[in-house]
Amino acid sequence: MQIQANYTIIEGFSGYVSKPHKYTMSYLNGDQTYTEKFAILKIEKKHIKDASETIDTIINGVCAALATGGTAIAGPLGAALGGVANVAFQWLKGKIFNADGSITLYLAYHYIGTESGLAFDPTFWPGGMEPIVWRGIVDSVLLALNVSKPNKPDIKPERVEFQIEERVVVQGNFTTFDNETTVEKLKNYFISNPEMFSSPDSKIDISREQLYKFGIPTIVNYDNFIGFLNDEKDKFGIKSINFEISEYSMGCAACKGAAYATAGALILLGTVGIALLTPESAVVVSLMGALGLASAAQALAIIQGVTAFLSFGAGAVASEICVAVGFC
Repeated sequence: MQIQANYTIIEGFSGYVSKPHKYTMSYLNGDQTYTEKFAILKIEKKHIKDASETIDTIINGVCAALATGGTAIAGPLGAALGGVANVAFQWLKGKIFNADGSITLYLAYHYIGTESGLAFDPTFWPGGMEPIVWRGIVDSVLLALNVSKPNKPDIKPERVEFQIEERVVVQGNFTTFDNETTVEKLKNYFISNPEMFSSPDSKIDISREQLYKFGIPTIVNYDNFIGFLNDEKDKFGIKSINFEISEYSMGCAACKGAAYATAGALILLGTVGIALLTPESAVVVSLMGALGLASAAQALAIIQGVTAFLSFGAGAVASEICVAVGFC
């Protein structure tokens, strides 16, 4: 059990990112113990009509409330929560309500659960989700919550208890994540789809679900992201001649795509928020993993180094990140 700070995002909905917490999942093919950060989300009765509502309906209602909440974090957090809704409906169909009628959700890379004790690993096999897709959903929520905290210096955190099921029995086998970075996945995708670069009229088109499979958190505007990738394609003049594509150009474009979500988060944070980041912050860890950087300290130094470019937009910040790393 830990005592953490719960920050109100909009009236009736609050959340925070926990410190790393150890828990064990007992699978058919053995036990696995994980130490991971959790996204803790609390939905008050204000957003719940009655106890017969399904969890996906409730989460979608919160997303709609966030969209009209008028806060800087509303859009990104609403986009992130959208991925949780169907997952929650599929696995959390039973005992979801707290004693007071509210709902508390716990999300980690191998865990979705409630305060009432219902918990699963959505990535078990056979029958679960692709681990990279669930990880993308969790990363999106962690990142969105991380950037919400510094934007609310006037809000006093509520002291709340964090208590999860520390051993959960899973009716399936455990799966593992692959170690390929986001930038590698995106670069390989570009190289294996040369038709996207075959003419000035060709376009890069990537589905939202595919973004999760690349490990790109969906806290950025999807249309803006796809537009950015196509602008980069045109700007670099990246074309395939007899399907021969410059790997350097592909690597640069892939880096910018992988860094774009982090760049958007940094703009939301602003200079003051960036100054509060630590190597353990979700934004920092996300960039480190996406680009395959050697350490969180290196990722933090790069983030701090691009602060001067925040006013130029996410594309400019992503470009400066990739220049600093050496991809461009």
